[in-house]
Amino acid sequence: MAPRELRSRLWCYLASVSCAKEVGAVHTVSTYNHLSEQEQYTLAQLPMPVGADGTNDSAEDDAVDSSVARSPRLAVRGDQGEVKDWVDQGIKRDEESIWVGMSHIEWPPSPPHGTRYETLLQVTSGQEEIDEMIDRDIHRTFPEHRKFCSKDGQMALKNILKAYSLHDLEVGYCQGMAFPAGILLMYLPEEPAFRALTLALGEGGANLRQLYTPELSGLQLALKRLGKLIYRRHPHLGRHLEEHGVVPLLYASPWMLSLFSNTYPQSFSARILDVILTERSGNILMRTCLSILAHTEMHVLALDDFEEIVEYLKIEPGKWPDAELREVLSHAIRYELPQSEINEIDAELETEEKESRAHRSSTPDLAESALNDEGSIPEGPSTETSGIVGLQDGESEIAEMMLATLEQDLGWEIIDEEEISDGSITSPLG
Repeated sequence: MAPRELRSRLWCYLASVSCAKEVGAVHTVSTYNHLSEQEQYTLAQLPMPVGADGTNDSAEDDAVDSSVARSPRLAVRGDQGEVKDWVDQGIKRDEESIWVGMSHIEWPPSPPHGTRYETLLQVTSGQEEIDEMIDRDIHRTFPEHRKFCSKDGQMALKNILKAYSLHDLEVGYCQGMAFPAGILLMYLPEEPAFRALTLALGEGGANLRQLYTPELSGLQLALKRLGKLIYRRHPHLGRHLEEHGVVPLLYASPWMLSLFSNTYPQSFSARILDVILTERSGNILMRTCLSILAHTEMHVLALDDFEEIVEYLKIEPGKWPDAELREVLSHAIRYELPQSEINEIDAELETEEKESRAHRSSTPDLAESALNDEGSIPEGPSTETSGIVGLQDGESEIAEMMLATLEQDLGWEIIDEEEISDGSITSPLG
């Protein structure tokens, strides 16, 4: 089984299991625990795939990918071809292995008939604005990839984005969704790709939908958490970034929304999706951000210019050699980031927000007086803490900065509010 097919089967199997609700949202299943030594050796020695045209697919599945679609708890030592078992970190795993499930997946999958996906694609009423918005984004999503140079590939991408917008009416469609959808379509046919997308975004799966909600509130929270984590794990780097005004939203917003596909190799994003779908968690996104920052720390500490730091973080890591990117991902996969620590950070953020609101509400007379005298309210005190962007009212100015970053890095098109008539289409903020 070639590496590309191995990953395709893995994603297809995980999405199928999720769709059938055979595995609970907090469970995954061990892949390699039940393989014989010969099966483990064979799996580790799989050759790079050869495309139908006789060319090696290594340009797409390059050295960042292992010869195995790796899980977050699987380490492969390519030099010895040794496959180690996953380390169980307290999560009870089903006895049946993913490997067995993958081997029973029909491949290639038969075209679907009578599925929910087909039903969603037949909906046309009230979809005109979303369809128009998706059409504008299709040509900006992996424009150089052979899959999306064709009308068929572009139509497949449009279809699964439209289907998801109807599947999750609260989120609808957000421009950043095209990136994970596009990565999935590089390995899966339309209907399995849609199921995998719902697993990655859905509340019963990895719940990445939080990143694409209106006003990007979930993304803003993730960025605040990242700022706190930088200070906890890399205090020297955290202070250096804060001193130069470099906040996470300036470089990490496009990383998270595009699953790092904006400037990193597509195979880098595909391996992150391996982890997201297997763990049923988006935690790997934060771990990858921290791993990248750890690998850039010494270089960033030597930079003293705001623009140089931002430019370096946004561009240079994506140009690293394959071996270094492999190291970054391997570090992220091993990175310990317990939910208890995230809960602590959320409690800190909540406390800071309460204190900020209390401070603002304690000085209303001053603000009202300034408005009456000068026709405008002066800037309130900054609530910037520990690398977290904190503004006088918070969200509006943060959102403006975030939009500017996403417009520049992901090619977002800013749409006037007048274009959003009925709430079924998500604004540029979500």
